[in-house]
Amino acid sequence: IGGGGGGGTSFPSTTFPDSIVNESINKESNTTDTITEEAQAAITGHWAEKEATALAQKGIIKGKNGSYALEDNVTRAEFTAMLVRVFELDELTYNGDFADVSGNEWYAGVISAAYNQGLFDGSNGKAYPNNNITREEAVKLLVCFIEKYNGQIESTEIVSFKDSAAISEWAEKYVSKAVSGGFIKGMGNNEFMPKGTLTRAQAMVMLYRVIFDA
Repeated sequence: IGGGGGGGTSFPSTTFPDSIVNESINKESNTTDTITEEAQAAITGHWAEKEATALAQKGIIKGKNGSYALEDNVTRAEFTAMLVRVFELDELTYNGDFADVSGNEWYAGVISAAYNQGLFDGSNGKAYPNNNITREEAVKLLVCFIEKYNGQIESTEIVSFKDSAAISEWAEKYVSKAVSGGFIKGMGNNEFMPKGTLTRAQAMVMLYRVIFDA
């Protein structure tokens, strides 16, 4: 996520159909499919302009409060929804798997879809859907989805971020695979910031690399 180095990959060939469906962000009550001219103009010159434009043209991202909200943080539910739509999973009826999801929320069906496939987990019986997703959590989800549907990613790169020691033990293998696949790169100072949040722009860059660069 972010800019920086990336390098050799043993990632299996990944092909996504042109019918990739959009992220379910447009299902939220505070979102809209209509993008204003001001919102379009706001993308121009943004560091993620190329990726945001490509994903918008594919219909993978849509508007939020009349804009692309590139600097908004992504929640656990939103990022799960992006991946569920990119990999074209059907939303499922919610079966009460988590204490903090009633089943009436816009994201209940996508959480069920991911949970049913063993791709989404919570903690202490809760999904924490509205918590901002951390960068290491996002990487785990991304790698799990890719390996479920497109084959194993071989770890061929040594993770050498300045803050590698801050990566949780459970996340280390996922970060290594994501680096090897070229899906994440260090920030400008070669830090990964594993406990940091993920913006919509950063999520777009990550998905762009998976869809277009794999």
